[in-house]
Amino acid sequence: MFLGNPISWTTKKQSIVAQSTTEAEFVSMNKCSKEVQWLSHLITSLGINLKVPKLKNDNTGAITISNEAQLNPNSKHIEVRFQYLRDLVRKN
Repeated sequence: MFLGNPISWTTKKQSIVAQSTTEAEFVSMNKCSKEVQWLSHLITSLGINLKVPKLKNDNTGAITISNEAQLNPNSKHIEVRFQYLRDLVRKN
């Protein structure tokens, strides 16, 4: 949302077969975080100041994985390429 309006959205099948709803949501959050970061850089480059964007999700497991410092036994199978979100959470 920007100025109260959605500026990006998508619906599509994931390219992976997730082993759980938590994994599917985490992968989706990871892809969304990349889009949000790109849009934030674009808007900032236009001279508009932004607060740090908040990514919202209703899946408690996916949120927990995003905030953990290390992978737990239930999430260690998730591919490294989907760990980008965890890195962003640690930096902010």
